[in-house]
Amino acid sequence: MVVEMERRWHRAINVALALASMLAIFLLPQPAQAVSQTWYLTDIASGTNYIMNKGSTAGGGTSINITKGANEIWQANEVASVTVGFQAGTWTGDLHHTGTQYVEPVVVDIGVWDGSSFTSYGYASGTVYDLEPTWSFTISASAFDIPAGQYLAFKVSNNSGQNRTLEVATDGTSFVTSPSSDPGYPIPELPTIILLGAGLACLGGYIIFMRRKRRSISP
Repeated sequence: MVVEMERRWHRAINVALALASMLAIFLLPQPAQAVSQTWYLTDIASGTNYIMNKGSTAGGGTSINITKGANEIWQANEVASVTVGFQAGTWTGDLHHTGTQYVEPVVVDIGVWDGSSFTSYGYASGTVYDLEPTWSFTISASAFDIPAGQYLAFKVSNNSGQNRTLEVATDGTSFVTSPSSDPGYPIPELPTIILLGAGLACLGGYIIFMRRKRRSISP
């Protein structure tokens, strides 16, 4: 009887593991299928920062003034639902600006806003020209985690001696795009969650099996 129960539980565990393997093959996002996400800068305020919307240019006005020597931060419109880990990768985007001088140094950073401070994990610096108002940037960022309850964030620093105005919101002309390895901020994609659940189910089945086995052989 005990031997037959062990066989049944072994078969059940093997079936669960096989199903988990199939899920891994068919549901886990492959590198070629990964999708970048574009975050559009808006003029919507959130505390000391502004909001950036994923895949949407919704916003109020069309410009934000960044005074000389200052910076502004845009945080994602949603907090991370769980800890979201970004691999090292390339972030790209455009800033559309206006100003009064021909040459202006600008720095952009990608990172994390924890509710009170910004931590950078990659930046790009460049010189923008009034005659070429759109600056296309590329940020080589290191791997970083966004803890649950914190925000993906983007900072623009005006290191010039003149005020700058960014065109944002409904124009959709200022934005930042994540690498193709984006895990699915603000929460990892559904296949990852399914695989995690399958793994936990297998572990739970194994634990139940071991407990019943101990009981069956106890005097």
